[in-house]
Amino acid sequence: MTHMNISSFLAALLLVSTAWAQGVGNNRDLMLSTTFAQGLPSAAAKYMPGAGTLNLAVTSPAGSHISAPLLVGLDLRPRSDFASSLQLPNEVDAIGLSSNLVVFLDGTGLGLGMISVPTTVGATGWQFSLPLPDLRQMGSPSLRIAAFCLDSGAPNGFAISRTVRHDVECFTSQSMLTGTQYAASTIMGYGTEVADINNDGFADVLAGMPQADPLGVTNCGEVRVFTGPGLNLATTLIPPTPQANAWFGQLVRCGDVTGDGIADLLVGARQEDVNGLVDAGAVYVYPGPSFTAPIRVIGPAPEAGARFGHSICVTDWNGDGLGDLVVGAPKASVGAAVQAGKVFVFNCATFNCVVTLENPLPAFGAKFGYALAGGDMNGDGLGDVAACVPYHDVGVNDDTGGMAIYFAPATTPAVFYTQPFDNGAVLGDAVVRADFNADGFQDLAVGSEFDDHGAQDGGSVHLVWGPTFTQSTEVSSPEASVLGGFGSDVSAGDVNRDGFVDLIAGEFYADPLGVLDAGQCWVAFGPHFDSMLKVVPADANIGANAGRRVACGDTNGDGFADMVFGAPLSAPGGNVNNDEGAIYIAR
Repeated sequence: MTHMNISSFLAALLLVSTAWAQGVGNNRDLMLSTTFAQGLPSAAAKYMPGAGTLNLAVTSPAGSHISAPLLVGLDLRPRSDFASSLQLPNEVDAIGLSSNLVVFLDGTGLGLGMISVPTTVGATGWQFSLPLPDLRQMGSPSLRIAAFCLDSGAPNGFAISRTVRHDVECFTSQSMLTGTQYAASTIMGYGTEVADINNDGFADVLAGMPQADPLGVTNCGEVRVFTGPGLNLATTLIPPTPQANAWFGQLVRCGDVTGDGIADLLVGARQEDVNGLVDAGAVYVYPGPSFTAPIRVIGPAPEAGARFGHSICVTDWNGDGLGDLVVGAPKASVGAAVQAGKVFVFNCATFNCVVTLENPLPAFGAKFGYALAGGDMNGDGLGDVAACVPYHDVGVNDDTGGMAIYFAPATTPAVFYTQPFDNGAVLGDAVVRADFNADGFQDLAVGSEFDDHGAQDGGSVHLVWGPTFTQSTEVSSPEASVLGGFGSDVSAGDVNRDGFVDLIAGEFYADPLGVLDAGQCWVAFGPHFDSMLKVVPADANIGANAGRRVACGDTNGDGFADMVFGAPLSAPGGNVNNDEGAIYIAR
């Protein structure tokens, strides 16, 4: 390749650099993959613990671009510095390895111009290696890689591979939110949610404190709203008629159920008494953006002990373009089957119940509807529902658990997913929906906190692949411990900004640093989930149960999803077992 050709290539690249930074490309017959030579498992993006040799392969399965010039860009700036694109033509370190390969580095002076040879150009693409120094000396950089080649058939004249990333650190800081009004036993973080409720571009943290005593009402509960990026306390919500032991705030969710395009707050009060029926349960809808004039929603036939409001999701069940409210009552009776569980779908124009889903295999104590996820899971435009049954028995195995998936408008499940042989696994204690394998279909991550995967009662998460939901992949803690509880809660988000959804899993009974039941969390990096990163609360204390609740969102607007996790039994003030609770934000 002559200097003239390289210059022309780079000039053309300038014209599409903005599109690349925004993730716009045709991915036309060009793919980028990476592997660490130390034998670490391959993944599109992963946690990278320092120095090593990184192997890269840029492939074109049809072989149509092999003879075209290839450019590979590598960015080593700290992750917070990714303002737009890697300005390749302006970088000072450049080295041509062959007549059709140019590699650009970021000019950090770490000697990364020493690309190992030989570079192989095979029948399907290019392969070469990069020896990396210990990047931690730079603070918290990330290795970001993108490949391009000339393609006269592409709209912009380029075939653009998927950009991949390898992070030395995914989280460089950790902050903590605590209760300030009550001294003990508020269990802040038992309800935890992250969402941009004021449409300012920053995710906000919603903290449920179900044992708070507002206005002196014992264990009535409240919800505090902390707005990003500073996460300052913006407002405190309590029910219009505070009731003792209602546990308002044990669950907090967010979704547009009023049809105005603005997020509403949805708060569960599973132990609220209704018409004299103890622990029948209720849900409160706080319409955004003012979050005043809450709407109280109760079951169509309230039942004592049903715990209506234990779970909540939003889905467009009838396909009218408006979100419908879905509420679980996992201790509702089905016929003679006490605590078999029910799920109710409410049309939010009137908040009347329009559909009741019952446990398809009603049994005593199965707790159908314990956790819910909603969304279009089969691609037909209707909002479907996944309802978990964590105490479902399979044969002689007690509390194995399961999940029923309903494709709207059918009221019988299309799929009933379970694991048949694990006694006491409680599959379905938590669930979240996302496209985890980047195939364009929604998948479900289902917690099974006492699954015997890796250790007795160590716990696992089942990634159940859409749109059929008949195949799954099981993910567990790399440090599985007896009664660890991995999968106590699950969430999803792109924490390393590589374009793939990552799995967030709590392990609430783990003993990090030898601290009994302090709890911790994990990130399993998508789309392969073969590399994981542990996050331990900064002030791990006995019995805190960090990871009992997990959530994910970009609270500071840097483009990276932050891990947010509740430790409802934490003693952040240093008092032993005061159960004040705390929420941690790892950025």
